[in-house]
Amino acid sequence: MKIWIIVIIGAIIFGGMYTMLALDEVKIEDSEKISSIYSSENYTETRYSGNTKDTAQHLIEIANNSWQQGCEVEEKCFLPHVKTIMVNDVIMFVNYDDFEHNILVRGDSQYLHFPADVIRADEYFVYKFNVPGKYDYVCTLHPWMEGKITVER
Repeated sequence: MKIWIIVIIGAIIFGGMYTMLALDEVKIEDSEKISSIYSSENYTETRYSGNTKDTAQHLIEIANNSWQQGCEVEEKCFLPHVKTIMVNDVIMFVNYDDFEHNILVRGDSQYLHFPADVIRADEYFVYKFNVPGKYDYVCTLHPWMEGKITVER
């Protein structure tokens, strides 16, 4: 019986450590991708970019072929589909698709529609979230593309 308890406790500890490592890997991956996007000549900021010139800490990818319906089945239109950030964090939305997209945040007039234009292929858009809350967003050009951002204090 004692051995089973030790095995269970070990599994819980290992599982928690694995989760923490996985979260750290996501942060590292985001920062590496963001850094390469900023330094690349292949990507440009949209003409009507966001509300900040601050460097992004988080990345949301507009997935390749997300213009075609079907990416929503496995929630792979925006990657990641769900993102949690802190107040005053900056998110970079980068378009890896060949088609134009935009972002409409539902339910809050302060964050109504950005960018004012579209995010073209190989363009990015940055936005600073200053108010805590839950934000559902959609591409109005491809309404099956949906995501969620939670902004915490």
